[in-house]
Amino acid sequence: MTDSDTNFLLNPPFPFADYTILIIDDSTTNLGVVFEYLDDLGFELMIAQDGESGLSKAEYQQPDIILLDVIMPDMDGFEVSRRLKSNRVTTDIPVIFMTGLTKIEDKVLAFDVGAVDYVTKPIRKRELVARIVNHLRIHSLTQQLQEENQVRQQAEQALLEYQEQLEEIVERRTLEIKEANKRLRSLTMRLTDVEDSERHHLARELHDRVGQDLGLLDVQLNIVKQALPAEAEPQLTARLDDALLLLSDVATHVYGVMAELRSPVLNDYGLVAALNWYGSQFTQRTDIQVVVTGDEAWKRPLPTIENALLRIFQEALTNIAKYAQATLVSIQVEQDNEGLRLTIKDNGIGFSVEKWQKPSQDGRGWGILSMRERAEGMNGRLHINSQPSNGTKIIVEVPK
Repeated sequence: MTDSDTNFLLNPPFPFADYTILIIDDSTTNLGVVFEYLDDLGFELMIAQDGESGLSKAEYQQPDIILLDVIMPDMDGFEVSRRLKSNRVTTDIPVIFMTGLTKIEDKVLAFDVGAVDYVTKPIRKRELVARIVNHLRIHSLTQQLQEENQVRQQAEQALLEYQEQLEEIVERRTLEIKEANKRLRSLTMRLTDVEDSERHHLARELHDRVGQDLGLLDVQLNIVKQALPAEAEPQLTARLDDALLLLSDVATHVYGVMAELRSPVLNDYGLVAALNWYGSQFTQRTDIQVVVTGDEAWKRPLPTIENALLRIFQEALTNIAKYAQATLVSIQVEQDNEGLRLTIKDNGIGFSVEKWQKPSQDGRGWGILSMRERAEGMNGRLHINSQPSNGTKIIVEVPK
């Protein structure tokens, strides 16, 4: 073979030695010609002179490509190709027919039984090698694509499994968070009950001990005042009057503390009445006008809910007095089929809600946290809408 016979194959270069070819042909002459030419190029070669041996070698040694004659004794090339393609071990091996049959129907049949190409005899060597190289490259690319596709499918499957695991983790964590929130709300409600119980206890202690003692002291001082002779020194009488006045102020403060601890208005008349009473007390202390609108619920909520709403209201008024610089506070109580809604709106300077979502070292933000925890403790929600210079609106929604 001359250099000119192979120059056409060298650009781009092809690694002939990396591939194995099985030649199935009963003609010794044809085998010799093709074998010599392909061997010179460096291919690894196998030969078979009948269909059965060709099938056997193809199955156990699995060449990279098969050159197959059509006219052979016992089993023709068409049947060999059918059996190659029906065997999962050999089905992907490219088959090129080499035959003297030139009819169109023979070529069509060759492709029908699985051939990738068809070369007619006499064999033109350069054409044969060009077709072999072309199909080996196609087969190599096909295998590469299949491997890449398999890797992609494995990656997609791994990603899918990871996504499913992640979803399970997220779902489990979500359930854990919900359960934790449920326990937290339960604990908050229990703490609120304990707090209210302690408030009631302290109010009762103040009433039973301090309140009664103050009442007795007032009676005693008035008895002393009445028992004084007419000629008693005016200075003594004045001192006694000051003592009675001071006693009255102390009693007022004590009863105010008792009302803060346990609201008799709330217990006896309901939430709206209690809001009105506390609002009027707040106005007297701060000169900030409080306007309450709304009717008492036709069916009063649980005492724990009324107490929680009242405490949220008191906390909101405390924050307004400290920070809002407001002159007017509007309170609205609404009830519908969904539940109870308390709206607290002021005309103050407002604030950045995001900034005070978490308590700070100077004390700001604790009031918001307290109100939110009370709302969540009764399975409710608290919304705060506020912008600097545009006032603040607090909405508490309690489900039915």
